Amino acid sequence: INLINSFQREIYPFFGSKKMIILLGILVGAVAGLVVSLFRILITLGFSLNEYIFAQAHRYLFLWFLIIPLYFLIGYILIKLTKRDANIKGSGIPQVEAQLIDAININWISVLLRKFVGGILAISSGLMLGREGPSIQLGAAIGQGLSETRKMSKSETKILISAGAAAGLSAAFNAPIAAILFVVEEMHHNFSSSVWISAFISALTADFVSMEFFGLKPILHFENIEPLPLNQYLYLIIVGVVMGLLAISYQKNTLFLPKLFKKISLANHLDIFLPLLLIIPSVYFFPKFVGGGNQLILNLYQTKLPFFLIIMLFLFRYIYSMISYGSGLPGGIFLPILTLGAIIGYLSYKILFALNLVNDQETGVFIVIGMAAYFGSISMAPLTSIILVTEMVGNLEHIMPLGLTTLVAYLVVDSLGGKPIYESMMINLLKKDQNNKQVREIYDLPVTVSSAVIDKKISEISWPQDCLIVLIIRNSINIPVNGSTKILSNDHLICLINQNYLKDLKDVLN
Repeated sequence: INLINSFQREIYPFFGSKKMIILLGILVGAVAGLVVSLFRILITLGFSLNEYIFAQAHRYLFLWFLIIPLYFLIGYILIKLTKRDANIKGSGIPQVEAQLIDAININWISVLLRKFVGGILAISSGLMLGREGPSIQLGAAIGQGLSETRKMSKSETKILISAGAAAGLSAAFNAPIAAILFVVEEMHHNFSSSVWISAFISALTADFVSMEFFGLKPILHFENIEPLPLNQYLYLIIVGVVMGLLAISYQKNTLFLPKLFKKISLANHLDIFLPLLLIIPSVYFFPKFVGGGNQLILNLYQTKLPFFLIIMLFLFRYIYSMISYGSGLPGGIFLPILTLGAIIGYLSYKILFALNLVNDQETGVFIVIGMAAYFGSISMAPLTSIILVTEMVGNLEHIMPLGLTTLVAYLVVDSLGGKPIYESMMINLLKKDQNNKQVREIYDLPVTVSSAVIDKKISEISWPQDCLIVLIIRNSINIPVNGSTKILSNDHLICLINQNYLKDLKDVLN
């Protein structure tokens, strides 16, 4: 009874207050939009300055006396930052997902400041890392900070963390709809009205703020992309199969690399210097091929690259992005995956064009298809991927070929035992930092229409260890439970469970 009263007193009033959700969502979105916009601007300025210095180094050799010490200084700062707070390593998305299941504790101020600085240094140095993962973590930290400042409950905190994550992705890519879907499809794996409303408001607000800085033009706007004729859709199935096979390879290698780095790890985090030193000749000789990759994607569409160079470009970016991520540097794999997908799509187009199966006006379509299918199959979030690429390109004509290729690639990965990349990263992260807390806490879990527990009695379900179903909320009505209580679609289960077994509980439901 005390637990039920506590839930109603501390959590339920927030869920019932849509005005409060909207106001807090706007606030989180506005702040996250400003922070991520500044993050994007500083990364762009830093990369441009870096590119200029390397260009001048072709003429003035003495600049190497500046470049080498500068990269060592960047490495030294990154080592200090990651030592102070290990939660800023990598993409940041696995850490946010772990927060949402209470598996790790985050110091939001530390993450906000250190990830901001570390992300700018790592990404602007030319490493093949993306800004979107750090942007999501920055937004989540802002949501957490607002919640802790207001001393809100744990469930409210998770809602604001989710809203902040959506705002961060929205501001990073100017893709608010995809940001909402990413939070629902990738982070929560279920549909909660409180989560999606707050994420929706926050993402729209962040997108509005971001557009004030970067304008209304989509970040990957392609001019005059010809729609794909229906008689060429058969080729997309083949492309989708290839995408799926390459995606499962990427999943396995990405998850293996940190283990390899751990085995060959140098003392005092010196392995962070490895990708920084390796990228120097690449920035010097191939400045257009390094970095996150958004400009490279546009260049693929605008230039005609020979077949051999496309293959070498793919291998070059594939290997370097693995090294960059494996070292634990603060940066994401979101944009690098999209870039690899664009290269595969372009390569597919070149092969089909050589066989006289497509015309020379369809380059852009295959680049767009490649981005959606590769990311959608690696992340195992196909809907998010399709909408994300559509928003980034700013063209709705290609949803059908995007959907078909992404679905085929997704099915290939799923049939080969692939798992969502960010969830797998989170599991690896938690293995490093085992949480042994034995405290049981209250969670609100929605029962989706595809849940395995629908129409089953409480007593008929094999619940995880230390799990107690306290209450069911059905159509805003509190229903006491016992062994014979039947669970229906769209119910909200109020559970008392040890947080170590929360993922097991979600697996039972899904």
